[in-house]
Amino acid sequence: QPGSVIFEEGDILKGLPYPDETFDVVYCAQVFGYLPPPDLPFRALSEMRRVLKPVGIIATRDGVDQHFYPRSLNLDRLWVQNFNRAVHWSDGSWSPDADSTAAIMPALFRRAGFNADAGRVRIGVGTTLYSGRETREWLAKRAESQLQQEDPLRQNWLRAGITEEEIQHTLLAVRKWAETEDAWYAALQCEILAWK
Repeated sequence: QPGSVIFEEGDILKGLPYPDETFDVVYCAQVFGYLPPPDLPFRALSEMRRVLKPVGIIATRDGVDQHFYPRSLNLDRLWVQNFNRAVHWSDGSWSPDADSTAAIMPALFRRAGFNADAGRVRIGVGTTLYSGRETREWLAKRAESQLQQEDPLRQNWLRAGITEEEIQHTLLAVRKWAETEDAWYAALQCEILAWK
């Protein structure tokens, strides 16, 4: 029916239940940062390209870098570095200086078959800012929920060698950040538009 929206759940890594060249536009945000490189992001992007019609557009937006202020709470290490370490633990590629998956996105698009040399891949940047009590509280609750006993992200932290003590220290710092007047968070986003 024209004008209607249908929500369907699928696993991009197992293959989407659509034939080749189904969609005019594929959009995803904050997906690639959760996929350890190099294989999983490539598989996901290749599957997105498969279901994209000729001259269809894919748009992605993923965090490249993020910082918490005030810096004295050490959340750049406690949350940002530990999060990246947990996501990359399975391939052993993590180091504190490693690029995020989003940072390698232009090369990933080229590898997946998009013609960057012909101007069919455009890279942009954007920012995300969280400030104000309500917004800090929302972000803190999200972080706290991701580090609860039953959450898979917490299990990845533990498998990556992040100790229970470090997790508790992170939770305390996140809570203190949320309660700190004038604290804020900023993220640099890699935004890509590509044409098949």
